[in-house]
Amino acid sequence: MGSPRDTLSSQEHADGNPWDDGPLPDLTSGVMWAATGLLGAGVLALPGTDRSHIVMALSMAAFAIGWGIFSLWMASRGRGMTIGWRALVTATTLPIVALSLWATGGATSFLQPVMIFTVLFIAYFFPPRLAWPLNVLFVYTFATPLFYDDRVLEVGYPARLAMFALAVAGATVAIHYLKGRLVRAELYQRTMAECDSLTGLSNRRAFDAALERAARTRDPYALVLIALDDFKRIND
Repeated sequence: MGSPRDTLSSQEHADGNPWDDGPLPDLTSGVMWAATGLLGAGVLALPGTDRSHIVMALSMAAFAIGWGIFSLWMASRGRGMTIGWRALVTATTLPIVALSLWATGGATSFLQPVMIFTVLFIAYFFPPRLAWPLNVLFVYTFATPLFYDDRVLEVGYPARLAMFALAVAGATVAIHYLKGRLVRAELYQRTMAECDSLTGLSNRRAFDAALERAARTRDPYALVLIALDDFKRIND
């Protein structure tokens, strides 16, 4: 049946990683992308909004809505991507974010405040070894207006970038600390609930959970029954 630790950490975590939250990241990402696309398209109609690249801006909004719907569909299946694949997908969407910044005003884009959602998403759903590189790339994405927008000095964008980088670092440290405590507490509680305190072996509750998980995922498995004569005397 595998070691107790493997059983505990994989019961609700798709790839056996205690940092993995199954379909929850897809659900969160879907809501985040769809809401940003819908509201972003509506904001373009407000007075004072930069509409110099409105066709591209609307295209990016449509992409965000479509990607959000796809992510929600993934979440509805009940089995999300592994952390490695999710990190790769997150990295590949960053050029889309950079293009959206350009299409909505660059250094004065109305998308800048909502970008903190992505920072929090990365910090919570990825372990430190993946979250820090992803958030560094995200800060670079935020910095892209420096390469094409002549107004960056006029609006004080370098200072804004510096403060954004500080906010990203602070949020990542704080969320990793809290998520780490949550993961450790969860693993401890599962160990107490599903391991025999005397032998350290998986108990009946862990066996039932493993059998239910195997049936739910439809992965190949075998159930072996062994009868030992007079084992009750040894057990007693």
